[in-house]
Amino acid sequence: MPWDVPDPCGPEVTAPSFRAGARAAVLSSPPLSPGARNASSAVPECWEDWEDAEDEARYQACGRISPSDDTPPERGGEGQEADEEPCAPAATDAPGAPAPSSAPAAPTPVSPGPQEGTPRKAPLTLDAAAKQYITDHGLEVLEFSRDKCLGKGAFGRAYLVQVPLPDGSRIPAVLKRMRATTSPVMVAAEVEALSRLRGCSGCVQLLAHGEHNFRQALLLEYCPGGTLADRLDDAGRWQLIIPARLLLPVPALREVAAQLLGALTNVHAAGLIHQDIKPDNLLYDKSGELHIADFGTAAMRLDYGLYDRTGAGSMPYMAPEVRATRSTTPTHPITDKADVYSAGITLLRAAWLHTDPLIQGAFLRGDIPAPSFMPEAFLRFIRSLLHEEPNKRPSAREALGSGWVRGCDE
Repeated sequence: MPWDVPDPCGPEVTAPSFRAGARAAVLSSPPLSPGARNASSAVPECWEDWEDAEDEARYQACGRISPSDDTPPERGGEGQEADEEPCAPAATDAPGAPAPSSAPAAPTPVSPGPQEGTPRKAPLTLDAAAKQYITDHGLEVLEFSRDKCLGKGAFGRAYLVQVPLPDGSRIPAVLKRMRATTSPVMVAAEVEALSRLRGCSGCVQLLAHGEHNFRQALLLEYCPGGTLADRLDDAGRWQLIIPARLLLPVPALREVAAQLLGALTNVHAAGLIHQDIKPDNLLYDKSGELHIADFGTAAMRLDYGLYDRTGAGSMPYMAPEVRATRSTTPTHPITDKADVYSAGITLLRAAWLHTDPLIQGAFLRGDIPAPSFMPEAFLRFIRSLLHEEPNKRPSAREALGSGWVRGCDE
């Protein structure tokens, strides 16, 4: 059965208005050149070492998505850690976490607006001095309480904290305190992954890293809008025992797909795969923008295009080639297409299986049909993401440009 999804839109059809500017910026950008890939792989030691020219170069190389000029979002921050513990990957050598410098940061100059069709960075809510203060002192001055625990994962716990600034204001943030048994190599790898994604739209941002009360810790943005899993739980309360309608309506599913695939496009352009895409790791900020969180299982692209880690993630969302690394002889190398498969399972659960996950395997095997309320166009799109053969799945960028996401394949 062919799983490839034709694009019924043709080149002349524009994307729906709710994400038109965002998706057009990604779809119109050219493939990464070797120089751009090198630029997207550069890891800054800390914010004060980051030059505006480097920021702009990485911004272009990352191919990141930004909101349209007339609706800039309010950026929130990191959110909850997943309660579901991912399968831990094998430890690999990674560079140690760099020590922040004490050199003051120069104020960020105001640059003219971008040319039409050029992606732009979302405006930051903190000035350079405040960011530098948080980088240097955030873990020392934050107001921490154990009763503000947001969640726990395989490698640590996440707490909501307040960071006082020199001007007397406070900003909310998330303190991710690692377990005493968590390897420093794994923490350093997560710091490096988050450093690569500095400024990338759709990715939770690292504010500081170091030690907090003798534990390795990361200070991250706070996203107050909860997780996609929270929204699916709320929607599921209105479902019957046997579902009779979509868990999320088609416009909401299309919005989740557009934001998730756009964020994954940025992650992959930065030379990373996430390896644990699932509703618990997708957070919303105050303006309703989706952010990918928890890069503890992220892997980095090597020079020959593969990634430097064996399979990791949460079993229900793992691609077949990732599951094969944990039980049998690997069938395919792990690439960015593994994240695309996980995104497909996430969207399938958002449409139907979140309230009935036990039949997921039977549906994927073809033992049971899709329910009658599932739109055929959506099923064609999902099947393309869930193809058994990784090389027959679209990339995140290609899926973002598909007819169903663009709203012209109903």
